[in-house]
This record gives sequence, structure tokens and C-alpha cells, in this order.
Amino acid sequence: MATRYARTLINAIRRLVRFQIGGRNQRALLIVMLSPFMPVRSLNEAAQFSGVSKNLVGEVLGVRHPSTALMHLRRNGERRLIAHLRRLAHADPSVRSRQAVTLCIDDCTRRVRGDMGGLAHPCYSGADKKTVFGLNIEELVAVIGDGLEVIVLDVRVMLPRHDGPGQQRETLGEWAIAALARINTAVQRAGLDLRESYLSVDSAYANGDMGKAAEALGLHLVSEIRATWIVTGPLGLSLPSNVYLWLYDRVHAADFKPLRGDPGTTYFRHHVDSRVFGQIVVVTFHFPDEIKHLFTPYTDMMSITMRRAAKRRWQIERTFWDLKQLLGLKMIHQQIRSRVLIRIYLAFMHWQAIKDCATEFGITVDAYAKVLRHDPQAVLAEIRLSSEFVPDLNPSAASVEEIAASRET
Repeated sequence: MATRYARTLINAIRRLVRFQIGGRNQRALLIVMLSPFMPVRSLNEAAQFSGVSKNLVGEVLGVRHPSTALMHLRRNGERRLIAHLRRLAHADPSVRSRQAVTLCIDDCTRRVRGDMGGLAHPCYSGADKKTVFGLNIEELVAVIGDGLEVIVLDVRVMLPRHDGPGQQRETLGEWAIAALARINTAVQRAGLDLRESYLSVDSAYANGDMGKAAEALGLHLVSEIRATWIVTGPLGLSLPSNVYLWLYDRVHAADFKPLRGDPGTTYFRHHVDSRVFGQIVVVTFHFPDEIKHLFTPYTDMMSITMRRAAKRRWQIERTFWDLKQLLGLKMIHQQIRSRVLIRIYLAFMHWQAIKDCATEFGITVDAYAKVLRHDPQAVLAEIRLSSEFVPDLNPSAASVEEIAASRET
């Protein structure tokens, strides 16, 4: 079983990572990507376990520019999203409803030691509820239906605020809007559009600029309401949203209704005016263990649709968990910026590949990784077999794609 899983995963990775490198370098690159399934704690130990040169494993990360890896990641995501939109265009309404596209944006913070090539900086961690020194990574994915397929569309490692001379770094919202515009351009080139799709974002991204961008693209925005927003209710009382909703929940405690399709959840729906979006619909959901306040500027959106769109954003949380716990994001300790970036992009490619393989076998990513981790020799054997008949190329010869990618970034 492990041999079959390893072979399937390596084939999926090779379809994603289309670097023009020779057999020795390809083998070293696979060792880097699949090292989380080996009984090692670093790339040096992975090289020793695999019987290859430590220098080769380290140098393969410098064979291609990080922009090349990011370019392949983006193009794969665009290609898959366009293919799905083409299928939806010819499907009946019931299929379009069940397999609707939800674009989701979120970020995560990973604590690190050292400056990681100047990428580490103080950033807020939602898990720790405080500012920590680490890497802040943002991700844009497309979730098909309720998780039938998850497509990674873009990734960014946020730079420190002052990263040398020139223009300041993009903020959370600016990067997200630019990424959405790029995806929309690629979709329009294929004669399609994103209209009537959903956009589910963390409250940190829910601002006026994001609302305008979503409206221009025809996306239905759903997010949690920010606690600091000033909202005005039916009686004309203006308060911070956290205070207003706390009072409103208690006044209307008897008016909450069961949410059809989500047992154990009750909800209450009402309209308020916000200074950011104007009139919005706010739906308060009482779950067994928490309370959520979701909003949308689209006043005719059903409450269950809002709930499902917000729930799909947790696919990103699952991605980050898999990367940290299963796929080696914690094993990145390089202090050269380009090598840190390319390892992060390769980790997201690895996640996309293993997610597809796990879906194909009808299991979770966790279960798939567990099978490979229990038989690392099978993984190593498939790495050797996959690169055995690949000719050696000049690793310093950059491809046309790499040159173009470096210019784009």
C-alpha cells in the first residue's frame, strides 16, 4: 500500500513541479519535499538517510528561482479553476449549486528562530492571540462545493514593513485584491467569469476596498463582522458592533430559530447599517461551542448559504495545519531568503499533490501521510525509481519560463 501511495504522490508532484532539472537534482528535490515522511529532523539527516550528498540536497534549492515555483503553483491553480468553470457552464442548475466556487483567503503565522533571510518579523498570531516573531503566510484557494476539491491559487510570504528602499509592502487587503484581479484576468482570457461565485475572507480582509473589489468581480462576499465597526440598528442607535450584537442577542434570545441542514445550530437574522458597507445582513449563529456573527452586503443571501460559505474557509485552516504538522513547514530552518521561499512554495505544491491523491483514494491527508510515514523505505525506493531514467541536465541553465517569472515578480 505504501509503495502505491508513494508512486501516486510522486507522479502528482512531478505534474506540479515542472522544473527543467536532471535526474540527480530531481531526486534531491523529491527528498527535500518528501523528507517529512522520513525519520529525520533536518535536510542534512534526510540526505544521510537517503544516501545522497548533503551539498546536493542543499544546492538543489538554489537551482531555480522562487518565482519559478510560485509561477507553476499559480498556473496549475488557474488551469484547474478554469476547467471547473467550463464544466459548470454546461451543467444543470442543481450541479452548479452543489459545485459552486468559493474563493477563500486567510493567513497563518509560524514562529521561527533567526531572521529567515530577512522574512521573519513581529506579526500577530491568531492562535496565540498576541504578536510573535515569525513568518506570516497568506493563501488564496478555491473550494469546490463543500470541499469536493480544493485548489491552491496563490501564496504570499509577507515581508517586514521596512524591507529596504522603495515602495512599502502590500497590506493584507492589497495583496488579496491584486490576487483576485489576477485570477479574474486569467478566467476572462478563457472566455469565462467568476460572477455568482462566493468570496469568504477573514475579518482582517473585510474592508471597504475588498467590498468594492468583490462587487466589481461579481463575487458574493461573506465574512465575520469586525468588533470595532460602528453599526446602526433599526432604532437609530450607533454602537461598536460587538456591543450592539451582544445587546441584540439578549433582547431577541427567544427569536432564534433552528438552522435547517445544520443540526444543533440556531440563528437570528437582521439588517444594520455600517459605515464601511452601508446596509448589510448580519446573521448570528449559536453553535454548540461558540457564537459567530457573519455578514454580507447581499441582503437576499440565505442564512444557510452564508454559513456554508464561511465554513468552506476552514479548508485553508486545514491546509495550514497539514503543512505545519504533516508536511514539514516546521522543518524549514534555512537563513537564505530564496531557499526559505522556495521551500514554502514547494510545501504548498506538496500539499496540493497529497490532497489530490488522498481524495482519489477516498481518505484524509492525515491518513495518507500516516501510511507513508510508517514505511519510509518505500518512499525512498520510489524516489530512486522515478529519477533513475531522467538524464542529467545543466542545473545552472535557466529556462525561458524562469526568466519570464523572475521578471513578473
